[in-house]
Amino acid sequence: MMMTYDLKRIKHEMESNMFNFLDNISFNTLLIFSIVMLLLPFRPMPHVVEKLIMLKNGELREAIDIF
Repeated sequence: MMMTYDLKRIKHEMESNMFNFLDNISFNTLLIFSIVMLLLPFRPMPHVVEKLIMLKNGELREAIDIF
């Protein structure tokens, strides 16, 4: 019984420690990172821009085409 409690406690501590670094990242940094990831690859054309153009032209016919 003691072994189970210790494993649960250790697991909880490890999980909380793994995500503590997220609390130290500012919102502006996360926002900039998200925008950069949205616009990758920069060349020849960002993926999201390409998909928006395809959507405008009616080239996206199936659900898998959207991704």
